[in-house]
Amino acid sequence: MDGVFGQSPPADSSQWNPTPWKRGGRVEEGLRLLAETFYNAVLCHVPIRTLRMAWLRASGARLGPDSAVFWGTTVFNARDLCVGARSVISFRCVLDARGGLVLGEDVVVASDVQIITGGHDINAPDFRPFFRPVHVGDRVWLAS
Repeated sequence: MDGVFGQSPPADSSQWNPTPWKRGGRVEEGLRLLAETFYNAVLCHVPIRTLRMAWLRASGARLGPDSAVFWGTTVFNARDLCVGARSVISFRCVLDARGGLVLGEDVVVASDVQIITGGHDINAPDFRPFFRPVHVGDRVWLAS
């Protein structure tokens, strides 16, 4: 199972962090989750794109020039989200970047698309989560 952006877990799986997006201390991580919850519950529904884009950038997202995230789009772990130039994420999408999510240049993600970077190991007795990076190339259109 891969971690953030292709980092493999150690051979001793007891040392592997199944939540790769948790990188800071408890207070730092708590504040990050609070900010993420505020964005997803309130700010993503505000019809001011520049405000949403500024919040995502302040949260660590790398957003290319002339890219856009339309309102109603939920983002998990913005600091591992990279959106290329001139790419558009339409209304009510879900971008789960907990495993790392890279969208190339000139990408269109149509409304209501969900990109999920993780799952659960159905063969593990504890049903533990796993995350893998998702890379979408240039000039791609994703629709649901």
